[in-house]
Amino acid sequence: MGTITDPKGVTLNEMESIAITSRFQELLPILQWLDKLLERAIAAAQIAYGSEAAADPYRGLHVTLEEMEQLLNRELGAPAFQMDAETGDESLSNLVSKNSPLFWLQQTYGLSA
Repeated sequence: MGTITDPKGVTLNEMESIAITSRFQELLPILQWLDKLLERAIAAAQIAYGSEAAADPYRGLHVTLEEMEQLLNRELGAPAFQMDAETGDESLSNLVSKNSPLFWLQQTYGLSA
């Protein structure tokens, strides 16, 4: 078996390299799912707060009259914007394999999907 040296000079044998690559490949669909979820959250925030909110350097330090009216008219305890964590046909639970460290964490600590 040959050896592989990473950019930091650490030498890995081919089997270790394959195992690491396999773990990264396992995470790829989960990271893609997270990207889609973040895109939807940004779009929902832009709808709720307006696209110009991101350009306000004092955002969060003051409340405009319009924001105050929105807050007062919202149902008590309701989130500022509502979105479902499901993205398309895939939920996170469908992307996590049973032998994944993420699955172990979920099961061990009773975490929801």
